[in-house]
Parts: sequence; structure tokens; C-alpha cells
Amino acid sequence: MIVLIMGLVSFLFGPRFVIISVITIIFGLLTIRTFDKKTEDNPWTFYIGLALASSGLYLFIKGYIHEVII
Repeated sequence: MIVLIMGLVSFLFGPRFVIISVITIIFGLLTIRTFDKKTEDNPWTFYIGLALASSGLYLFIKGYIHEVII
């Protein structure tokens, strides 16, 4: 769940602050296989978080910036 939240933050603010996306991708790859399959942990939170962080990194590389209205 942490990777999913970090992925969302890196998608929202990754185009401006690339370090958030990089940290999320590294953290997600290091912890992707630490979930317990016998409990209710779901691996899709890792996958979606990594996808959001990767898209934030892609937006930074391409130079696209989206406006976040909170």
C-alpha cells in the first residue's frame, strides 16, 4: 500500500521533483516480493504504484508538466 501511495505522489509531483519518482521505483523494486501470499496482501498495489511512478518519471524525461489543482 505504501508503494501505491508513493506512486500516486510521484505521478502528481514527479514531473517537477524527479527524486520522488526515483525513490518510489527503487523502494518498489526492493520490496515487491516482501508481501505474504497467505494473508490478504495484494501484489497489484505494487504494480500500480510502480506504473504511476514510471509515468511520473516519463513525464519528467519528456518535459511535460501537468497542473495539479488541490
